[in-house]
Amino acid sequence: MTRTRSVLAAALSLAALLLSVVCSDGPAQTAKSLVLEAPPQSTTPTTVANLTTTALGVSPDSELDKPLFVLSANEESIVELARTDPDSAAASLAAAAAKGMSECHAVAHAIGVAAVKAKSSSLLALQALRPDLCQGGIGHGATEEFAISADEKAFTEELLTVCDKVASPLDGTCAHGIGHGITLRIPSDYKAAVESCTQLSRQVLVTSCAGGVSMAYITDRTPSSPNPGLRGLPSVVCKGLLTQVQGECWQKIWGLMKGSPLDLQLKECRQAPTDASCAYAVGIGAVNSGALRGRPAKEVFAACRAEADYAEDCANGAAWGLANTHMGSGKSPDSYTSVCNNAPVESTCREAEKTALGTAVFSTD
Repeated sequence: MTRTRSVLAAALSLAALLLSVVCSDGPAQTAKSLVLEAPPQSTTPTTVANLTTTALGVSPDSELDKPLFVLSANEESIVELARTDPDSAAASLAAAAAKGMSECHAVAHAIGVAAVKAKSSSLLALQALRPDLCQGGIGHGATEEFAISADEKAFTEELLTVCDKVASPLDGTCAHGIGHGITLRIPSDYKAAVESCTQLSRQVLVTSCAGGVSMAYITDRTPSSPNPGLRGLPSVVCKGLLTQVQGECWQKIWGLMKGSPLDLQLKECRQAPTDASCAYAVGIGAVNSGALRGRPAKEVFAACRAEADYAEDCANGAAWGLANTHMGSGKSPDSYTSVCNNAPVESTCREAEKTALGTAVFSTD
């Protein structure tokens, strides 16, 4: 099953952020009206209204995820530097990340936020500032902060077009950040938010943007959010979305069905569009946030065999997830550095995973 480049971008951001999830109902908006909305107080999911997680065959979350991180003194100084000199702040972050950081992407995100607030750089310049560093966190932070403060004209004319000026393949990372920004403006109507991404100029940008919206609605909400997590069977939640964005909804199956067994998730993949990379996403989710998180690689790959038709795609997703688990901290993982190099895993690992993550991750023990 072929997966698009946007899946890889989404997987990288997923491992870096690993935030909690919660989202809900509120005043409906159209996709063309991106006016900043006050956080709603209701807690009923809009897309699957009146359907409880129990009714959908999904176990409710047992507990909220832990709060976000607290900056260290050194990280605070790097973020403060961004208010006057974003370039130097990025250089300092790169030096710190090379030694290993617990929250590389999050600190990069804070740099982007600080720079936009202080107006120390333009939105475009911040998208171009070390987009390779910490999963593009600087650009993402800049995009989200801009989305909060921009009026309708600036949002449409500047934010929704900025990625057209970013070279491929980093334009996809840029568009993923725009998806997060759209979510801030439409925080309680998933369909309206994700379909707003179709306003971007090219399908690769639409796909990446939809991934950013879907991540924010389904897998990235924090405990402080007034919106509970969007939960339900993807065949219910994703049904009816425009075809340009439906695949990205399915790729968050592990979040939509959080708490459900891996074999049930793989069975649900039988209803997914052929280009949704559903089983691949199940594998990623199993090791990043599901019941198999932290389990030995052999157990993960054995679980993927629950549905024979999807075993390889699930295993490839799990391999990516295992290898990518600690990439958000700025260093390669210790436990799974050779996950694709040693039997019995090697036969299920695609060369694309090895190439994308680099030899620093897939090195021989």
